[in-house]
Amino acid sequence: KPEVMRKKVLAAEEFPVLKMKVGSGDDAANMRALREVAPTKPLRIDANEAWAVKEQALEMIEWLAADKNIQFVEQPMPASTPETDWIWLKQRSPLAIFGDESYHFAGDAEQAAECFHGVNVKLVKTGGLNPAIAALRAARKVGLKTMIGCMIETSVLVSAAAHLAELADHLDLDGNLLITNDPYCGVRADKGMLSFAGASEKYGLQISTRL
Repeated sequence: KPEVMRKKVLAAEEFPVLKMKVGSGDDAANMRALREVAPTKPLRIDANEAWAVKEQALEMIEWLAADKNIQFVEQPMPASTPETDWIWLKQRSPLAIFGDESYHFAGDAEQAAECFHGVNVKLVKTGGLNPAIAALRAARKVGLKTMIGCMIETSVLVSAAAHLAELADHLDLDGNLLITNDPYCGVRADKGMLSFAGASEKYGLQISTRL
């Protein structure tokens, strides 16, 4: 709800980029609420497969594009959407489109390059560090922008993903910040800057158990 949106945005004031989920009937009200308290902060949009058809997706993206501080839109249509519809949308979209549910492994890169401007790679989706590295390298090889994302997870996987940062144009590694019972310490995100400078473990994934 808009009142909750305002509180959440204020609570995240120290972070340089925000990410907003869309696809509900409250999108316009939520956007107004967000911009009331953060009028120019860079914003990433995640539709989570919300828009069923290409015409609806284009209409919503055109509406979002009126905000000049939006960086890109993630997964505007379902992963099952025909490739021809994705190509149609990519050709017309005023904002970059990133594939998330549509991109899992390195073998998906060629098709993704036809449909998207970039892709979101998550260790949960790829199954670990090595396939994530392969997925990132394959995407970059075919000219896609890359983002490393995460689910709601502990510092173990978030820290592992942070080690791959040099392969990404964007990072979205905040899953460990959204839980209250993380049993591990690893990468920190002070003011949105990912760093291992304060990690007590200096080797491997630089993860230690929380005392």
